[in-house]
Amino acid sequence: MPTISVIIPVYNTERFLARVIESVLAQTFTDFELILVDDGSTDASGEICDRYAGADNRVRVIHSSNHGASAARNRGIEEATGLWLTFIDSDDYVLPEYLGNMCDNGSKYNSDLVMTGLQRISENDPSKNVVRDWPELAVDKDHIEELYNQNILQYQKGPVIKLYKNEIIKKNKVRFDEKLSRGEDALFVYSYLPYCQRMSVAPGTNYIYCLREGSLMSQLSARFEVELYGYERMKAQLMPLTSMKHPYPKQFLIYWFDRVINSLYSLSKGYTREERIKLLGELDYGIYKKWKEPVSWRDGIKKKLLCSRCFKLYDLITGAGMPQ
Repeated sequence: MPTISVIIPVYNTERFLARVIESVLAQTFTDFELILVDDGSTDASGEICDRYAGADNRVRVIHSSNHGASAARNRGIEEATGLWLTFIDSDDYVLPEYLGNMCDNGSKYNSDLVMTGLQRISENDPSKNVVRDWPELAVDKDHIEELYNQNILQYQKGPVIKLYKNEIIKKNKVRFDEKLSRGEDALFVYSYLPYCQRMSVAPGTNYIYCLREGSLMSQLSARFEVELYGYERMKAQLMPLTSMKHPYPKQFLIYWFDRVINSLYSLSKGYTREERIKLLGELDYGIYKKWKEPVSWRDGIKKKLLCSRCFKLYDLITGAGMPQ
């Protein structure tokens, strides 16, 4: 049984795939398995995966039809045999101390979740380069707010730059929600957090996140029904955290609720005025009224209209297809 299972979902990233695979194979910590999940790639990615699997017995390849990154990560979880799991995106890469640094930290603090820093590198605009590093830290579940006070969990919503206990994930059936194409990564992390008795941070920036033009996920919303489903799932995870003094869990929940509303005004979704008003009327605005902090006078007026259930006037002011 390896100590760490490294899971990389792969889809049409032949330009970068050798780089990330070789960065894992070059780790100073060597007790790992590398699971490459080829999610129906139509380029040479599958062949590249097979070539490395043939050369190193720590590499395993799973070929499947295309179902998206969440399905690929879930397949990797099912196949993983390590004590720890970690995810790396196929167009990123890691420095040689990445796995060892986190593993040492997890052992030192007997953690259920280990987090670390990263370097975000823009291939097109160096002014967008960012280094995120945090000091060594360990907290138990009753002091999770300290992770917000240190500006860690606000930035650590994605599945990468973390070690997860395989046993916790398997026992509690923590998975990526394949119904969602946006926000499912944060939902996975927040679904895992309740099972953590202790969390720690390993200093270091050994994960290289590569920001490329065209690499960012579309910010267009999904349909109302999908956005509402995602909001309700995230709400179940965030509500226990809203008792903290730190405002971020409340702010993040409101962000998700705004997504639900915005989905009704997307030109690509084609809702009629009657449909929008009907769906607006089905929402519960209690949390929105309590925690929504308008960013402008216009935003404040729109909040008052929604919370007063003046949906026809709200729709008239907003206008179909206008940005929120």
